Amino acid sequence: MKFLISDYDLTYDIDIKTNIEKTKEFMKNNLFSIATGRTYQGFKKIEYDIPYNYLIINHGSTILKNDEIIYNVYIDNDIKNEIIKILKSEKIVNIFVSKYKEDTNNLDVENITKIHVTYNDEQTSLKIKNKIIEKFDDFVEIYFGFHSSGYGFEIVSKGVNKANAIEYIANFENIDKKDIYTIGDNYTDIKMIEKYNGNIMKNSVEALKQITNKKYKNVSALIDELME
Repeated sequence: MKFLISDYDLTYDIDIKTNIEKTKEFMKNNLFSIATGRTYQGFKKIEYDIPYNYLIINHGSTILKNDEIIYNVYIDNDIKNEIIKILKSEKIVNIFVSKYKEDTNNLDVENITKIHVTYNDEQTSLKIKNKIIEKFDDFVEIYFGFHSSGYGFEIVSKGVNKANAIEYIANFENIDKKDIYTIGDNYTDIKMIEKYNGNIMKNSVEALKQITNKKYKNVSALIDELME
């Protein structure tokens, strides 16, 4: 049995209809997971019914099997409150937090898995990000990038990444590392590409191209190879 894990945005969503059909075929004898930085609600807004055995969300903070949570890592509540104060020191365009399957603008909620924040410009976003890193680098991970509402970043607990989430599932399912395959396109995919049989999209960032030259036009092309 093989286990394939795919990033979603700019990876699985490219030629998505073909990918879905190939995934269904692959899952007859193997396991498949989406690993995304999206929240559960954000992922479920996708118009397509994507098949999967496991769903890794919030950059690896939460894992679902049959849409039920089996693993969840939250940000320390005291640290979260201090971070919120720093975030509010500049004008925010958009902010919400994720807890289990829910997203909320209520910043007082406890045991959250991710903070998402955006600002008007990249300079402000970088300044706030650096303040948080300077004070809380031992406690949180930050994923930086441009979002639809502006320049921002997402904060999760220290040690949270897709690779560690995959390791949890592998131990749960007793899957050998050599039978685990990954595919992605961006910086958040680096650790899982490095740790497990890594494959990338042709449109991937340069950092991934330095790790592997196994490039694909879509996920279904990789699935075809795995099923040979």
